[in-house]
Amino acid sequence: MQINGLFLILFFTSLGVLISMNVQPKKNFMGIVVGLTFGSYFLNALSKSTDAISWLGYFSPFHYMDFNVTDSNYSVNWISAIVMMTIAFITLYISMNQYNKKDING
Repeated sequence: MQINGLFLILFFTSLGVLISMNVQPKKNFMGIVVGLTFGSYFLNALSKSTDAISWLGYFSPFHYMDFNVTDSNYSVNWISAIVMMTIAFITLYISMNQYNKKDING
């Protein structure tokens, strides 16, 4: 469960860094990042509530990193973890390039 949480934290952190590089200076971007995190968790919760909207879970990273530790077959989904880490590294690389191109007045 801790490994799944680590991958989710790194994924949302990299998205937060990317958003912070694209938001106007002096604006609070934390509301956007927290909204993205809670919104994706809410999508996952809705998809688990009924079978009619179970397809909605595919838009949430929480769907791919399962936290159902009471299941006897609980394990880490390594394919999803690798995909999330790849996306995280790509967004961090894009953020780093945008940061290096910025002209920061000092």
